[in-house]
Amino acid sequence: MSNARRIDTPAHIVPPFYEEWLATKNVNAGGLPIPTWRVESTLDFMEANGIETSIMAVSTPGVEPGDRDAAARSRCAS
Repeated sequence: MSNARRIDTPAHIVPPFYEEWLATKNVNAGGLPIPTWRVESTLDFMEANGIETSIMAVSTPGVEPGDRDAAARSRCAS
């Protein structure tokens, strides 16, 4: 293997707690199911592909799926 240091950016994620919340709101990813993301599978993918670092970003539908007031309340509650 080469000494190349690979960086995956953006590594799209949907944390399980957010996936569950989206399901309660019947929100999908532009007509597609919300992608399932798990730490273990990401680490396996990184190792298999020689990726040293991943810079994560929340995947579709993003952090504000249509209800700005609810998004603001959830940010304030954190």
